[in-house]
Amino acid sequence: MPGNPHSTALRPAVINECLPQCVGGTLRFFPNWFPGRQAAFRDLRTVGAFLVGAGRDAVSVRWIEAQSRAGGPLRPVNPRPGDVSAACGSRESLLLFRGRRPEIATAPGDVVRLEPAPPVVGGPVP
Repeated sequence: MPGNPHSTALRPAVINECLPQCVGGTLRFFPNWFPGRQAAFRDLRTVGAFLVGAGRDAVSVRWIEAQSRAGGPLRPVNPRPGDVSAACGSRESLLLFRGRRPEIATAPGDVVRLEPAPPVVGGPVP
C-alpha cells in the first residue's frame, strides 16, 4: 500500500522548520533541530533569493554558506556565542561581525561563508 499522500506533502514544511528558517527577513539555521545530532544541507532556496547551506556537529552550527541570486542584505542569526567571520566572494575579504544579527550586503552571485571567528592573536587564553 502506498504511503499517505498527506505526509509527503508536509515534508517541505518540516524541512523549512528544521533546517533553514526565514522569519521577517532574518535567517536561522537548525532552529528546531534535535540536540546532539549532526546535520548538513546545501542549496535550499530562502526568502530574499538566497541558496543556503549549513552544517552542524552535535553541539553547534559550524558553517553557513549563502549564494545571493538577486543581491540584497543577508541577515543570518549568529547561531554561536561570540564573533563570526564572513568571507564574501566578490570582495575577497574576511569580515568580522560581533553580535547576534549581522547584516551583510550582497550583489548577485556573491557567495558568503560564515564560520566561527578565529581567536585573536595576543588575546586572552581560554
